Amino acid sequence: MVVVNEHTGERVGVGVDLITVGVLRATLEELDVLSDPSSTETRKMDFVLTPLAHPRFERDVFSQIDAKSWSSRNRSYSNVSGTHTPQGSGRLSAGGSDSGEVSGGLSSGGGASEPFTRADTELYTGEWMSSVLGKVSEWIRLDSIDNRVRSNSEAAFFQELSYAAHLSLKAAVVNAPIGGPSGGVANFGRCLNAALHKYPTLKIMLRVPARMPDSVPVSRVKHGDPWELWNAIRSLCGAHPNLGVALEIGSQLPPSSAFGPLGAAERWIAEPLQLLLLSTSAFQLNKHGFPVLSKPHQAFARAIFSVVPQLAICHRVPAKILENRTVYRAYHLYVDYVAHLFGKQEPPSRADTLAIPYRDVPMAPLQPLLLGSYLTTGGSGLRAGAVAAPSRGFFEAGEGDTVKWIKYEEALKRCFDDRSNASGGGAIVVVVLGAGRGGLVQAVLNAATSTGTVIDEVYALEANAYARMAIQSRRDSQGVSWKKVSVGGIDERSWKSVLLKKADFVVSELIGSFGDNELLPELLDSIRTAVKPDAIIIPSAFTSYIAPLNCQSIHQELSGGREAGAKTAKEDVGFCTFERPYVVSIYRGALLSPPQACFTFENKPGSAPSDRGHERHLSLTYTVGDSGMLHGFSGYFEAVLYKDITISTRPDAATPALITWFPFFFPLVHPLYVPRDSVCTVELWRRTSHHQIWYEWALTSPEISAIHNPMGRSSKFSFRAIAPNRPPITN
Repeated sequence: MVVVNEHTGERVGVGVDLITVGVLRATLEELDVLSDPSSTETRKMDFVLTPLAHPRFERDVFSQIDAKSWSSRNRSYSNVSGTHTPQGSGRLSAGGSDSGEVSGGLSSGGGASEPFTRADTELYTGEWMSSVLGKVSEWIRLDSIDNRVRSNSEAAFFQELSYAAHLSLKAAVVNAPIGGPSGGVANFGRCLNAALHKYPTLKIMLRVPARMPDSVPVSRVKHGDPWELWNAIRSLCGAHPNLGVALEIGSQLPPSSAFGPLGAAERWIAEPLQLLLLSTSAFQLNKHGFPVLSKPHQAFARAIFSVVPQLAICHRVPAKILENRTVYRAYHLYVDYVAHLFGKQEPPSRADTLAIPYRDVPMAPLQPLLLGSYLTTGGSGLRAGAVAAPSRGFFEAGEGDTVKWIKYEEALKRCFDDRSNASGGGAIVVVVLGAGRGGLVQAVLNAATSTGTVIDEVYALEANAYARMAIQSRRDSQGVSWKKVSVGGIDERSWKSVLLKKADFVVSELIGSFGDNELLPELLDSIRTAVKPDAIIIPSAFTSYIAPLNCQSIHQELSGGREAGAKTAKEDVGFCTFERPYVVSIYRGALLSPPQACFTFENKPGSAPSDRGHERHLSLTYTVGDSGMLHGFSGYFEAVLYKDITISTRPDAATPALITWFPFFFPLVHPLYVPRDSVCTVELWRRTSHHQIWYEWALTSPEISAIHNPMGRSSKFSFRAIAPNRPPITN
């Protein structure tokens, strides 16, 4: 059945991994994979994972096999299926290994041809597509040190994948090479890469254990880490978009990572995980004799549930469960339990629900100081490369962030009380920078009412003309307190005509996803002459944070879904695509190291900018625990609104239920492998000209990269409107 979480509506297909299958249609019907068209009952399973050829049918491309010997070796299969009884000598007809010119049968000595597997007529095309995932034979050893075995394996490998593509299967599963003498993964990767290009409609999943079996020497795989094996093969295939992971969970979970017990799960979430295989050995029998997962296994599975679209039960069912039921009916017990576990997940937060449409979709950061109304859009975000001024959807999303308004009101109440206690009261003047459609103005008025503070004037300054119209409408239609609100633009000429009294308080929510990227420091500079020397500014300070990020899905989104190395970045999608920072809801990503503090800005009245403006430069070094691919750096912020009242998007200290901000993202043109227990150093600059700021970034270890976005050639943030007469800065 397709299991649906009643809270989220998320769906996961559940199936079973079978060692061998006799009559395929009969098997699917017994497992309730194929629904009876006349029945209204929901089918019990969605798919089966079945071998593309019988697992003991080891075709030999070189030798002639005696008819009796062949028949004896395969009698068990012919008795089960009734469709495969090779006669005479057996020889795989192969015109080449990765050429794809492989026939579909066995060539006998007399020139007759026998099929190597079941006929495609056993199911209809739609049933093949929806109900079957193919498995490449386990005996195939593309990494063998024996030339004969390796060449024979290549011929069989392409034969089976050719048939999978012919059947229009959605995917085929290939076992990672972890057993037997091996010549390394290079030839395995070459064959897999050739298949990915030869059969572009077929997805290939690499079956990898979450933890290496004890029988496999640690020396066989780097650090004994299955992720290293996956990454080596993925790299050989150029991170092809049709290559995914089928992760198998057995009785032992992978060791805890540097980020805690679930860090290992998060590490795999960052990969293109397409199938989760739960071994029956991972289950325990409860007191009623039903299979259940231990608490650690439940936590691991729940973490994976969030991204995996399909799940299959694999390996043999314990004899105790089979005492009073068939094998196929026994599998239903496991499926029912998985459905129960998936449905028991806690409902998502409002922030998680709102982020669903934007998961791993890089969007251009907003530039709220852009004045042209033609730059506004109809959505709440823009895809990579677009110019982003605040839109109607943006204002609606921000206005719905109740946590943000609670924090701002709390800070305003506290500072109003402190000012009243220090000066004995008196009417106050408040400037709201980036007033939007009036949400922050309302917070000011609410705080004043709660504390008994008298408002002399509230100046609401906003760049977006349509948002100013909304504030004016609220002033005309709402209570008496709104009559003291004056509305003006954010450009210098506009606010000077409106802001007639110096401000006691300045409040703004123009905190970008990276803290300073919405140019609040420059905006405060532009109005410093209209602010009293002892004025209070909210936020009083903010600090940006960055962390190294593994997120293949974001990098592929930026590269247009192409595999790495198909062309250079400049030839493919343009180097500028990877030289722009983005705002993105990181979903399938994992931090390689915790975030570190980057740039800090303290907002104090009366302080004039230096000759270099608000330029910054910082070098940050991270210690990487588990090895991983580095695709870029994710950015966050922490803002001190007033005294101990803060808001934060840092993953380790995030304000709960905050929905206004997605993380920032600095991409790298070329993803980089970062070894275990190594260091990663990034250099980050905030550069300034007389009308613009931009970021530049580069790696200096473990390798040195080119500087991204030099002189702001691909991305800049403009503040020309608020400082038209600012003298140029010599760079």
